[in-house]
Amino acid sequence: MTYALALVRSLLVARFLGPFLLGIFGFLTLTLQYLAYAGLGLQFAINVELATKPESDHRNSISASILFTALIGSVIVLSGILILTLGVQIFNKYSFYHFAPLVGVIAASTMLQQVYTNIFRVCGKLVEIAIAESAAVVVLIALASIFRGDTLIYALLIGMSASAVFAIILFALRMPIQFNWTLKRASVRTLLAIGLPLLMYNASFSLITMVAQSVVSIYYPLKTMGYYTFASGIANVALLGFSSIAWIAYPSILRRTRVGLPDEDVASVTDRANVVFGTAVFLLALAVTIMQPLIFLILPNYTGAGGAIGVLLLAQALLQSSFGFNCLAIARQKQLTVARVSFISVVLVGAFSLFAAKAGLPFIWVAIGVLLGGIFFSLFQARTGLVLLGTGTKIRPIINAGTYLSLALCLGGILLGHPSIGAVAASGAYLSTNRARVWEVGHLCKPYLRNLSWICQRRVIQVGGES
Repeated sequence: MTYALALVRSLLVARFLGPFLLGIFGFLTLTLQYLAYAGLGLQFAINVELATKPESDHRNSISASILFTALIGSVIVLSGILILTLGVQIFNKYSFYHFAPLVGVIAASTMLQQVYTNIFRVCGKLVEIAIAESAAVVVLIALASIFRGDTLIYALLIGMSASAVFAIILFALRMPIQFNWTLKRASVRTLLAIGLPLLMYNASFSLITMVAQSVVSIYYPLKTMGYYTFASGIANVALLGFSSIAWIAYPSILRRTRVGLPDEDVASVTDRANVVFGTAVFLLALAVTIMQPLIFLILPNYTGAGGAIGVLLLAQALLQSSFGFNCLAIARQKQLTVARVSFISVVLVGAFSLFAAKAGLPFIWVAIGVLLGGIFFSLFQARTGLVLLGTGTKIRPIINAGTYLSLALCLGGILLGHPSIGAVAASGAYLSTNRARVWEVGHLCKPYLRNLSWICQRRVIQVGGES
């Protein structure tokens, strides 16, 4: 339900802002993504500390993570207020100084919310997390239904701030572990030692897509930034479900790929994770690309984003294709190796995007840069995984000949102005050349589909009996 609401939110915001104002809002959300890393990885560190350290250390760790994050957030909020008060002319193209205080409040409260969220997640308190996330989506949908134009941007920012503050209050009232309001330097140093490497790892992965949007925000018109923001939003929302499944499966795969287990067993788990996630996400990306005409029936002002939607969907699918190798690297404590590969990908994406912008190419070529970065990342991630497993193990290639053919057909259709036709041809090629992989995904999903069918039949019987 939350993912359906997220899709509705994205469509409403895009519809009532329009491409021009969505470009401004997209830049503000991009700024928030960068500011999220000002938390220095404390939200990741507290997760590790609570999961691996004795309960006697939990109070100091929680106190340090919450108070130090609040301190960092206070600096960000103060900076935003000063930018507006002093009239600092920064990012004038997007009138940033008008929005700076709200952006600061959102960044600060979101960082603190993430710390609380990870504390509750480790403690198994998922109801509070669900309430906070659902409330945020519902509030933004309500605001997008009421306000229009410039006012809607302010309303959305205020709604985001209020939702994060509500979540913090909820978490504080329902805190499962009591802690002391004292900030100990030793605890802060411990958290930073854990959090900074994890921050580098997470940042390197996200920057692959963020750097391309940054280039669009600098070198392309506001309306183009709106198109790119819309395309990126559709690609992210379409794959939200898979991201959640990956989050659930992640701990299990880590346990089954850790050091000390037989390489053959680890290779089997890694291979299946690659195939199942990579195949399912790739098919979903093609399906959403095929359905683009339906999106533009609802939002005709965004037809200019059609090509970028398909390209960014393919890029996200390729980044998911190495999910098993990614889990393997983390289980074998090779986060920094993954980070190095990611940063090389970021440099390549940035260089390609800058070339496209300086050469005056359409912004779809910036999206193609992300796609190329995704291919590079996946292939080198696979190489890292194979080195960890040794030469005697057998793992299927994450991008085989059929996948390359499908990519070529889909990308060709996009560049020729017929993304849906290209995606149909790509789907046919992929299904015919990857029958074993598709069957494996279907076989894995069959029990869940059978249960869903049984639930639906039961509801029909109940409704029939009541009538």
